[in-house]
Amino acid sequence: MAASSTPPLDQKITAPYGSWSSPITSDVVSGASKGLGGTAVDSHGRLFWLESRPKESGRLVIVKGGNNENEEAIDVTPKEFSVRTVAQEYGGGAFSISGDTLVFSNYKDQRLYKQSLDSKDSTPVPLTPDYGGPQVSYADGVYDTSLNRFITVREGVHCLYVEGASGVDPLSIAKVTLDDVASKVVDFKIV
Repeated sequence: MAASSTPPLDQKITAPYGSWSSPITSDVVSGASKGLGGTAVDSHGRLFWLESRPKESGRLVIVKGGNNENEEAIDVTPKEFSVRTVAQEYGGGAFSISGDTLVFSNYKDQRLYKQSLDSKDSTPVPLTPDYGGPQVSYADGVYDTSLNRFITVREGVHCLYVEGASGVDPLSIAKVTLDDVASKVVDFKIV
């Protein structure tokens, strides 16, 4: 029988602070279970929810429930996207659904994207400018279907400053046009 390099459990070992090994790794802790977040229902009554994927580096995806109990849920979010916002440092409000259209904030670049829910292989289309990185973030958006726009909280260096707002980055409420031709972001004047 080969000698074990691991001492018996009842043997006390002294090691410098932070150098000891633990059987409880970050993978064990974070990979224990999926997390569930926001929910929404589309115009066909289909349920959608936000699900964290610990085994995919914590990626967050929108999942569409099956139409009946025999149909499996499917991921709506393509692999290269993660649905999460860092607006106001709390996250939340990272997606919204109206009719058959999904608008979500992508974690990597914090841009808003629009995606059709009717097509099986719908590629998300960017709605907001590319600032070369996550300099602006969006959260808690709602649809204004009468004017075909998306109203959202916007935070970052390219926003109007709102007097009395907490935090370093300025805030604004912005409207994002949902036209397929050219999307445009405009700040509302806050009095």
